[in-house]
Amino acid sequence: MHILRLSHSTETGPQAAEGDRGYLTTAKLLERALGQSVEITVRPAWPSPSLPEVVEKLLERHKPDLVQFALSTFPFNYPSVPLRLSRRFGRAGEPFARVGLKVGGSPKWGRSRPSRLGRFVFKRIIGGAFHFEPDEVAAAINGSVLRCVRRESMPVIVDGPFAMMTNREWLDPTLAEARRMALHLALQKACAAAHVYFLGWDEPLPLDLLHHFQHADRFHLGRAYQVLFGLLDARLIAMALDEQAGRAPRSVSLSAALAEADPATLGITAEQAEAIRTVARRIRFHSPLSGAHPVA
Repeated sequence: MHILRLSHSTETGPQAAEGDRGYLTTAKLLERALGQSVEITVRPAWPSPSLPEVVEKLLERHKPDLVQFALSTFPFNYPSVPLRLSRRFGRAGEPFARVGLKVGGSPKWGRSRPSRLGRFVFKRIIGGAFHFEPDEVAAAINGSVLRCVRRESMPVIVDGPFAMMTNREWLDPTLAEARRMALHLALQKACAAAHVYFLGWDEPLPLDLLHHFQHADRFHLGRAYQVLFGLLDARLIAMALDEQAGRAPRSVSLSAALAEADPATLGITAEQAEAIRTVARRIRFHSPLSGAHPVA
């Protein structure tokens, strides 16, 4: 089985050790459940208007048996100072924008305390710009999903954005959650109309749990996120495949998956495991064939 996973930098970036990436756990668990080899090809998916054409080319190249979209809040909830400069001042602002992007992307300086302080100060003075609005992200994902469903025998799963943000320094939490919820509702509606699977949070992630999921760089999501989706996606994919084949779907229980795997062997603390269980109570997996399912 070949799965095409369209994802983001938390899963594909250099900050995540190759062996720690959640989709590798997904592949191993699926191989055990399905009794066949599973290959997961992961590609970044930037939600620009050209994404549907990019997805079309990836479908032709890889010919997957299943496609999964994993969304990040970064494209629509991160206010970028360089982007603000570029949009406001045009060519005159581009040199300053390039410097900001270079510093922000530096492994040494981009996540350092001086850089974070500078980003905070410049956001107060200059302001930041979002790469996309929630409705623009929804349109890009919906257009991409429609390219996938043309291949009628291929299941599609959309994982909605996990959290309002990965750093409170980015954006006011109330505004961040409002923007996340706008995208959540738009994606849920689009997936229902397209008859594809959708995973989403009907309730916000409690802010006191956020630190359990952050990476040390305070920019990406960390090991607990990888474990959450590594365990959960394997069961959701198996359930979708059962339904598509007309079989009784296997039940989904993230708590049971955690107990079976043992948190210590997963590289997370007992506190992180409990945070995963708490978060899971807010998740619903929406099937076009059998409705909404809790996953806790």
